[in-house]
Amino acid sequence: MDDKKRQLLYRAKHRGTKELDILLGRYAERNVEAMNEADMALFTEFLEEQEPVMYDWFMEKAQPPAKYAALVKAILFNQRQYI
Repeated sequence: MDDKKRQLLYRAKHRGTKELDILLGRYAERNVEAMNEADMALFTEFLEEQEPVMYDWFMEKAQPPAKYAALVKAILFNQRQYI
């Protein structure tokens, strides 16, 4: 794994709240290695969002912007595979 991908994986696992660390970290563990530059750029931008906003998207209290909709669904689908 190259340095950019390793940094992205670290950032996904160390957001601040344990719930998002787990949710995003598990997604990143399974997917970062296969991401191309565009995917990494989108995920990096996504990780800049505020935690309360992300929480609302994952709890379906709010709709994510269109550019993140598929990513939010993929993260939730990834999580369901652990249950």
